[in-house]
Amino acid sequence: MKKFVLILLALAMMVSMFAACSSKTPDVVASEEAAALTLDTLDWKFAVEGADKTEYTLADAKAHDLSKVITSVIVSGTGDVVAFPTTFIVEGVNLQEFLADVGAAGATKITYYGHDVYGAEMTYTLTEEECAADDIVIGWIKNKAELLPDSITYVGIYGPSSSATFTGCNSITKIVIG
Repeated sequence: MKKFVLILLALAMMVSMFAACSSKTPDVVASEEAAALTLDTLDWKFAVEGADKTEYTLADAKAHDLSKVITSVIVSGTGDVVAFPTTFIVEGVNLQEFLADVGAAGATKITYYGHDVYGAEMTYTLTEEECAADDIVIGWIKNKAELLPDSITYVGIYGPSSSATFTGCNSITKIVIG
């Protein structure tokens, strides 16, 4: 009987140890929740030209079911650090919903202005195929810890990782349609 109790006690301790190793502690959970970038912790807007609306805001985005896309960028290293890819989840408004919101549904020429992952100003004109795509999202990175450097507006335009040609932007300042 004594051996049986000792074996049960040993098993209970092992289960407890495995559970402690595999689950997150309350401080880790709280830290991850604090890092989560949600619509409630953001307040952003950017200019729109060539459409009925002249500005797109957080309130406009809140009116939609949000899309998610997994995307990645190559971040250049400095010194002994070589370039490396980073992948993250973006949540936001599908490009087609954005176009409908601003009164430019069916647009075939869209140029956006903003900043790249290094904070440098950039511009990109979407191809006609990209303008019609369902997997391009105007959104924000889900985790503040994964925010790209020098984000100015925290809202960007992202395509899926599978798109080899789409050039994303992590900080949109303006979208010009037409």
